[in-house]
Amino acid sequence: MGWDDLNWLEDVHMGYEGDKPAVFDRNANGWITVPAKMKLPKGQQERDMLARELLIKFQMSSSHPLVAPKENLR
Repeated sequence: MGWDDLNWLEDVHMGYEGDKPAVFDRNANGWITVPAKMKLPKGQQERDMLARELLIKFQMSSSHPLVAPKENLR
């Protein structure tokens, strides 16, 4: 999770996994689906901001698949 350069966030956009809104986590190489109860903004720019927020929160959570390997290195 290269935190040295936050410009990579500009490349994060809200997309779709099948018919569900989702954001792609390139570190884990998989889609993070947006919770069904979450209401999405109408504008694409607002959706992209939400996607960035969801991605960062997921990457910082204990649910992220790269958290366990990182903890094992300590």
